Amino acid sequence: MRHWYHVAPLFHLPNIVDRGGLVCGADVSTAGLPRRESSREFDDQPLAGLNGSRVADCVLLYQKRGPMNNLLVNKIRGNRKKGAVWRCYPHVVLRFDSEECLSLMTSPVWGASVNVGRSLRNSTEPEFKHYNDYDVMMTDEVQEILILAESLPGRLLSLAALDSIEVFSQADQRLVQSYTVFNSLSVALSTAQRRVSDCTAGQLSEPGAGYLRMHRELFDAIEQQDDDLRKTLVEQLASQCFD
Repeated sequence: MRHWYHVAPLFHLPNIVDRGGLVCGADVSTAGLPRRESSREFDDQPLAGLNGSRVADCVLLYQKRGPMNNLLVNKIRGNRKKGAVWRCYPHVVLRFDSEECLSLMTSPVWGASVNVGRSLRNSTEPEFKHYNDYDVMMTDEVQEILILAESLPGRLLSLAALDSIEVFSQADQRLVQSYTVFNSLSVALSTAQRRVSDCTAGQLSEPGAGYLRMHRELFDAIEQQDDDLRKTLVEQLASQCFD
């Protein structure tokens, strides 16, 4: 099985499960859910290489682990001084079956061989190409995959194409597996031992311990169908845990 990857804050996972899959940034905003402010300036601009569409109109995936891992470490770690304890903003990696993803689309995906966000921040629009073949994408060393939401049924990359979810501490794994809302998901602890060790250590003290506690409160609120508390906790986590 060949895989594509998506990184998401843990507090967004219940929304992904509720919808049954991933949506684009524009649809996240339409639903009134938190969206990372740091990328909006670039995600919301029409791009010639996407035929006038925006990054925000696409579901974003990574083709390779390497570039994604660099992004992921920054998201989990948070800003910190050298040698300091990780802030441990809880994130997960959603691992999709690439063949299943391709079967869902009504048109080819866009692919870029560079980090799209970094290129746009450097005032350079990356080159995008259309793809419908995994092997060609590997040959071209595609890093990022952009799937136009309008090419997906219901504008959704269905969880039917999801293979598993990766977490980065045993506490996060136990947390997700203990709630019925996630029972349909396969949740695996990362094999990146150093990252797991750093994240585990960071969750033993603040602020990591507090973020873990808030996620437990969030999942409790979901189980108890307390929508007001759920909304409040998501807003708090978004204000504190987005990288």
